[in-house]
Amino acid sequence: MRTVKVIISVFLLAFVSNFFAQGIQEKKEIVDSLFELVKMITPQNRNEVIKIKDSDLEKAKKLLYEAYAYAPIEFGKKLHHWTQAWGSTGILGIKEPDGTRPGRRLWKLKESIAKKYGWDYVWFLETPYVLKVKILDKDISLYESYNKDEKFRLRQVDMKVKILEVIKGERLFQKDEEITISYMPIWYSECNCPVDFKVDSTYLIPTKPWYYKDNKGPKELLIKNNGMKHFYEIKNNIVTRPFVNSDNLTKQWAVFKKDFINKYLIKGEN
Repeated sequence: MRTVKVIISVFLLAFVSNFFAQGIQEKKEIVDSLFELVKMITPQNRNEVIKIKDSDLEKAKKLLYEAYAYAPIEFGKKLHHWTQAWGSTGILGIKEPDGTRPGRRLWKLKESIAKKYGWDYVWFLETPYVLKVKILDKDISLYESYNKDEKFRLRQVDMKVKILEVIKGERLFQKDEEITISYMPIWYSECNCPVDFKVDSTYLIPTKPWYYKDNKGPKELLIKNNGMKHFYEIKNNIVTRPFVNSDNLTKQWAVFKKDFINKYLIKGEN
């Protein structure tokens, strides 16, 4: 009997290891495919005009969606490493790096997608997760931000939330999970949008992982501010925009959700 248990344990371990290995490989392939396409269809020379075929644009749109939705941390690492390699072709104070900065090439691609679909659609492509959550608790912490030799301490709000629905991000999150979503109040200090999430209230929030160098867990998230035009509150199945002054939006949640999914989600997600 003991031998059987050992065999089963070894089998399960091998299965789990293989499952995670496949997931890592899939994420790598998505990110690699995206950056290969960016390099192919965006000009390396700084003054060259970008011209992208419609078929390549649609392929790029899908890869952007998948890279941010399924491999956002891997995407950030890959872009950072590409930028470092680009920077190494220059000599500080003597020679500029060769060609266009990788982030600028990626931006030009997004700009081309925005010309066809609008910037709000591109911002949604960049948004890894959209979650309907109930705020369980709020706490205050300090985030240390570094700018060259200077260090800043920013007030940070950490919200413990319960996931009620996963609109985007079903590969990582499930209903009834409790996770942490954070934001910096300073983000909203100069806008006419008094953001104040209330405990025991329900909201639809666009989110993203922390930058990979912050060493946070995959289920510790930041608000992705431009992931949607507004934050939405859902109360008694009615959707409103609580942080927009003089706003009169009222919409049934079922209708809002259907319209939202039809407009933004690429087939196969949710």
